[in-house]
Amino acid sequence: MTELTNLWGLLRTHGEGDQGYVRLRLTSTTVCAVYAARQLPSDLDALILEVSTESIPPNPDYPRSVGFDVEAEPIAPGRHGRTRLVLVLTNARFQDVFQSLCEDVVQSIGSARNEGEAVSAFVARLSRWQAFLRKHGPGGLSIEARRGLYGELTFLRELLTRTADGSAIGAWKGWSHTNHDFQLPTGNVEVKTTSANTPHSFHISNIGQLDDRSIPRLFLNFVVVDENEAGAESLPELVESIRLRVSDDWADQFDESLVQAGYLETHRDQYATPRYNIRSTRFYRVEDGFPRLRAEDLALGVEQVTYSVAVAACRDFLQYESQVFLELLPGADWPST
Repeated sequence: MTELTNLWGLLRTHGEGDQGYVRLRLTSTTVCAVYAARQLPSDLDALILEVSTESIPPNPDYPRSVGFDVEAEPIAPGRHGRTRLVLVLTNARFQDVFQSLCEDVVQSIGSARNEGEAVSAFVARLSRWQAFLRKHGPGGLSIEARRGLYGELTFLRELLTRTADGSAIGAWKGWSHTNHDFQLPTGNVEVKTTSANTPHSFHISNIGQLDDRSIPRLFLNFVVVDENEAGAESLPELVESIRLRVSDDWADQFDESLVQAGYLETHRDQYATPRYNIRSTRFYRVEDGFPRLRAEDLALGVEQVTYSVAVAACRDFLQYESQVFLELLPGADWPST
């Protein structure tokens, strides 16, 4: 349990008052006064920063969302006075996400060297969470999104198994919705995951997803999984197995990428099921002749193209897994297939 979570618990048990806020100060953050707070009479959690007014940019535009709001309250008047920045939960449905948000804000503020940097970090992290809530909402990842993330992370774990450090974390780009899920100096990989009993095709969501121009090579990793209550591994267990393989230098980037992908630890229990068994994983080399569309194939005016590719039509492009990894990680000790 973190200090912030512990203080919120104390406030819910012992906090008293009729209106305004009850609060307790965090001892772990020293660059400015930071408080865990509870708004009364709504009984909603809040986070409070007290800073010099001159550390706040003129006419600041504080990020707001359907789940949180920011209020600036003068404590002492004047440009050389003090201001209280109050980050408050506005909807109890967002409670779990709000706690993750505040933990992230506190951690970010902890790296600041002065109150000005603390305010900048505060605003920057709220902007990030504003975008997260707009994209994902408070309910966590859908079954389809979890399945896709599981497929990407299984490939990431394979990369980490054969690299000396955690640099493979930097190659994972699936969370950013670029054309390819993995981008290495030696080539890119797009991962497609399905739980269909007899998968006949896979979906291509944009015209650049199977475009290999301007990169050394492109592979498609087609992962077929079973989803059930008794599978070998859950999504949180896969995440934890990757964390065990990642050095401290890359751990923060991995956690940041997970959040950008929509994965929050606060939803860990929700993601305990389904569990997954990998039924098969195949690799295809995407090159001339592969069944695909590229931008140059489209008539003028055709936009936002999505389509499906028949698995049977890819047969001639099937690659041994060992060959794929030898090309992506030259010199690595990949087992033969």
